[in-house]
Amino acid sequence: MATAKRTAKPAAATAAANGTADAAFGAAQSAAEDAFKAAAVGYEKVIKMSKEQAEKAGVAFFADPDEATAFARDNADAVRESSAALTQGMEDAGKRWAGFAQEAVEDGFAVAGRLAAAKDLQDMARIQVAWAQDSLNRFVQASGEMQRLSRTVAEQTTAPITARATAIYQRFQGPTK
Repeated sequence: MATAKRTAKPAAATAAANGTADAAFGAAQSAAEDAFKAAAVGYEKVIKMSKEQAEKAGVAFFADPDEATAFARDNADAVRESSAALTQGMEDAGKRWAGFAQEAVEDGFAVAGRLAAAKDLQDMARIQVAWAQDSLNRFVQASGEMQRLSRTVAEQTTAPITARATAIYQRFQGPTK
C-alpha cells in the first residue's frame, strides 16, 4: 500500500506536468498558426499589389505598338552588337594564340639547329637554358596580352546588354521622383 501511494504521487505529478506541457505546446502552436495566417494574408496583399503594378506597367508599355516594336528592336540590336564583339574577340584571341604557337615552333627549330651545332655539353646547356628563359618570358608576355584581350572582349561584349538592361529597368521603374 505504501508502494502504491509512492507511485501514485509521481504518476499524478507526471500527468500534471504533461498536461501543462501539452497546454503550453497547444498555445504555442495556436500562436504560430495565427502568425502564419497573418503572414499569408500580408503576403497575398503584397503579391496582389505587385501584380497590379506589373499589369499597369505592361498596359502602359504595350499601349503604343510602335514603342514596343522599337524597344524590342533595340534589344535585338544590343544582342547583335554583343555577339559581334564576342565573335571579333574570339577571332583576335585565336589569331594571337596561333601566332604564339607559330613563334614557338620556329624558335624550337632554331634552337634545334643551334644545339646540333654546339661544340660541347656546356654549350648545349647554355643554349637550352637561354631557350627555356626566352620561352618562359614569351609565354608570360603572351599570357598578359591574352588577359588584356579577354578583359577588353568582356567589356565590349557586356556593354550593349548592360545598356539595354539599364534602359529596361528605367522604363519599367517609371518616372523618378
